[in-house]
Amino acid sequence: MKPSSSEIKGLIIKKPFIDLILDGRKPVEIRKSRTKYRGKVVLLWRGKAYGVVEIVDVVELNPDEMELSPEERAFLKDYAGGKKLYGWVLKNPLRFREPVPVELKRGVQTWVRLKEDDLKRIREAEDEARRKGY
Repeated sequence: MKPSSSEIKGLIIKKPFIDLILDGRKPVEIRKSRTKYRGKVVLLWRGKAYGVVEIVDVVELNPDEMELSPEERAFLKDYAGGKKLYGWVLKNPLRFREPVPVELKRGVQTWVRLKEDDLKRIREAEDEARRKGY
């Protein structure tokens, strides 16, 4: 599902993973579900938008076939809890100079529908980050 420019979604990512993604050191977000969504997402944590990244693909992962340490393999298998794992392939991370406060509904866990006022401030932060090369 390719979003229109006004349908940018927010994605909750915990720290330190949000920083690893925005630094370009974590090009795959591992989840227990697929997503049909492709395109730009705003990375959120605790009521703040830290930057944007694009989801370009989703691939099924098998920890037994991945080049991992025994500890990493055990962690992923424990995280999966017997379910399949998927890698959301990420490209073009862009960190904002300063986090942008956003209004989140109580109980959101993964995807967030951003309010128009928040999107306006996010677009401004994104434009500034692109111009200044953060």
